[in-house]
Amino acid sequence: MQIEQKLEKHQSLLNQYREKLEKSRLLFQKHYFSLYKSAINAVEGWLPLDEAELLFTKARSLPDNAVIFEAGSDKGRSTVAMGYACCGTNRHIYSVDLWNPYPIEDWRKNVEKNRLLEYVTPFQGNSHDVLKQWNQLTGGKVIDFIFIDASHEYADVLLDFELSFPLVKPGSWIAFHDVGDSESSGPGRVWREKAKPILLNCGQVGCLAFGQKPVL
Repeated sequence: MQIEQKLEKHQSLLNQYREKLEKSRLLFQKHYFSLYKSAINAVEGWLPLDEAELLFTKARSLPDNAVIFEAGSDKGRSTVAMGYACCGTNRHIYSVDLWNPYPIEDWRKNVEKNRLLEYVTPFQGNSHDVLKQWNQLTGGKVIDFIFIDASHEYADVLLDFELSFPLVKPGSWIAFHDVGDSESSGPGRVWREKAKPILLNCGQVGCLAFGQKPVL
């Protein structure tokens, strides 16, 4: 009985230590994000700062050689948020957008201004086409984190998810933007009906939802 009590006590202390460690890690991440907050906020776009922080935190938690795929970049607000999480590592972002009506020069200007171009490769075109040619374009790289924020039509969002899911490494993250626009919105429907039921550790910050691909 004494041995069992000691084991329970040790387990309790270990759990408390893990909780403190996790709190410290989150505080550190928040402090680290604050260093880049003003620079990210200076980039025009629809992404709120709390959602930008989530993208930054997810990207920063990835392995140093992680591959990030961004479907929909606009003027680069989300690109810059994740780009700062790549600094000093071999992480790399592949950003895809039609860049219409906003020209790719607007995106490039914002990325270059923040000195992040070395961490990003842009593909101008339809996200579906890029995903279909992913292996040829990247040499078959496996994706560690994907952020889906291109066309918001249901069929388009669903195809982005279906094409990208096999390319995402098991245990890695998939995120959708604008899931809360309305009950009938494309991103929201795909998230609720298709993605969330098969992903693990799901969560949501604002209109940005995320989940983890199961490990087989």
